Amino acid sequence: MDNLAIVSDYMKEVAAYAPEEQGQLIHDPQKQHFLIYSIHWDEDRRQYGCYLHIEVKKDGKVWIQHDGTDLAVADELVKRGIPRDQIVLGFRSPFYRKMSDFAVA
Repeated sequence: MDNLAIVSDYMKEVAAYAPEEQGQLIHDPQKQHFLIYSIHWDEDRRQYGCYLHIEVKKDGKVWIQHDGTDLAVADELVKRGIPRDQIVLGFRSPFYRKMSDFAVA
């Protein structure tokens, strides 16, 4: 299975964790961005925002642009078959990326 298919399947699973009205998967098939947004009311406060954003670049590298979860997303993608050198922790500065065993860019 290629990186795009792995990310697509994983994001569908993560989106299914939340009740339908609270987690929405948005996919841009041209640029291969996957976002999961939360849109709901918490008593009298509206909750709105992206809690997971993954992009699959043309070179096949998987960029985790935002991870607002406690799911260890990068490790889960490795378990599903994406090599660590194909995953970029885009939410970290390049300086800190060099200190991990994931791709720098």
